[in-house]
Amino acid sequence: MIYVNCAAQQDDIINMLENYEGDIKCKYAGKKGIKIAFEVTTEDLDLAINQAKTIIKESKIGKALYFQVVK
Repeated sequence: MIYVNCAAQQDDIINMLENYEGDIKCKYAGKKGIKIAFEVTTEDLDLAINQAKTIIKESKIGKALYFQVVK
């Protein structure tokens, strides 16, 4: 499981990660406050974190967001 910490645009982040068509799939697992949880289809959480960061950063809103992706 990985977590995205972000106060803004949470629904957009969920849509981006769930709809990404790559090797590692992310499935929304819930949120509490600014922490959004995702189940991932790999045991390599560092790889999943890097992919999530890249997806968010390369989006239209990613450059303006302050966010973290953690284990």
